[in-house]
Amino acid sequence: MKAGDYIARSEVHDGAGAPPRIGFVATNSITQGEQVALLWPRLFEDFGLEIAFAHRTFAWGSDARGKAHVHVVIIGLDRAGAARPEKRLFSYADVKGQPSESRHAALSPYGTSEEPGAFGGLG
Repeated sequence: MKAGDYIARSEVHDGAGAPPRIGFVATNSITQGEQVALLWPRLFEDFGLEIAFAHRTFAWGSDARGKAHVHVVIIGLDRAGAARPEKRLFSYADVKGQPSESRHAALSPYGTSEEPGAFGGLG
């Protein structure tokens, strides 16, 4: 996991002792480029997890001084086979707006897929 960014490395490390259900907010880099190949196969294959729900990229603001704004995703994971049959995907037409919800048989790091481990974007 040498080429993974800090977030990707921490998600893999934290996934090792993961409870049956976990969720996290992360920068959308974990659903783009080489991060996908480094992070997601490990979570799916090594730890037996699948994506149960996801929020596609949206703007996350801060009231802190300097008003940092980043683009993030929210991803919920569950043990493979333990998650509900329909996976919920929240998409944003406007990254600063409200999401619309759709339901799918499976989700991949890139979005919807009929095979949970397929790597086509949530980003």
